[in-house]
Amino acid sequence: MTSQRLHPHEHLPHRVYVLRDHADTVLYIGVSSRVKTRVRSHTTSQPWRAEIDPARTVVMDEMPWEAALELEEAAIQKWQPKYNRRQHNGSAYVAAGVRALIATETRLTRAARTGDPAARAAYDQWQGEQVRVALEAMSHIDFSPIFSTQERAS
Repeated sequence: MTSQRLHPHEHLPHRVYVLRDHADTVLYIGVSSRVKTRVRSHTTSQPWRAEIDPARTVVMDEMPWEAALELEEAAIQKWQPKYNRRQHNGSAYVAAGVRALIATETRLTRAARTGDPAARAAYDQWQGEQVRVALEAMSHIDFSPIFSTQERAS
């Protein structure tokens, strides 16, 4: 997990945003306290920027950081966007304590990179557990605001 999850804006309201293409395919789901800046960075610097249809971008209402991470996590699990590198982000980090979870992931990732089969197996097991936690969180979230007819029209 990157330091993006440990930023000084944790106390600010956050928004979940969904970037889609002309065919309404979900390209990327993210969360930010500064959505306009973050979306602009995707539309100007990402190699896939030409695929983004700005008219189909959805931005949710403001919510606490933890709630935004949980919604992002669940939406990523449900739609598996083409350009989200990680298919499991937020809710597991919030539920288990962000900093402790990041420390564990960092330690396991470094160990797995050594090529040690046992370290790789431990990392894979940990990743599987994070996905399980995310899927459990997703089962309790209503996604209708993200892809409602009214929001598509706006």
